Order: sequence, then C-alpha cells, then structure tokens
Amino acid sequence: MTALPQQPLPILVAIDPAADFDRLEERLRHQGLSLQCRCASDAAALEQALTEGGWSLLIYDDRFPGTLAHLH
Repeated sequence: MTALPQQPLPILVAIDPAADFDRLEERLRHQGLSLQCRCASDAAALEQALTEGGWSLLIYDDRFPGTLAHLH
C-alpha cells in the first residue's frame, strides 16, 4: 500500500457553484487525503490562480463558465 503524502496536496478546483466545491472537498478529505484546496468559481479567478502557480492538480468542471482555450 502506498503511503499518503505528509504535505497537503495543492488542488485547484474550477467549479461553480461553491456548494459543489464544498461537497467535492469533503469527499476527498473523507478519503484521508491531506489537501490544500482552492475554488475558482469564474474564469478570472481561475486565470489568477493558474498565474500564481504551485498546483499539483486541476479539477475542471466541464460546465464551468468560460474556457481554458485562451490559457497557456
């Protein structure tokens, strides 16, 4: 069995509404994961978070307002 990381895993979640983020974060934590989650609920917040960097994982809701096409 693989040991879970000691440091919180930085996860950026592009999802709207925020209630969906809360449910997702709760489910991930219920699995015993140590997380540092941040919710981006619109395209501007997503672009800002991606610019800041440091994310190990991006979870992107396909119903998210806006698109990732313009981001590099």
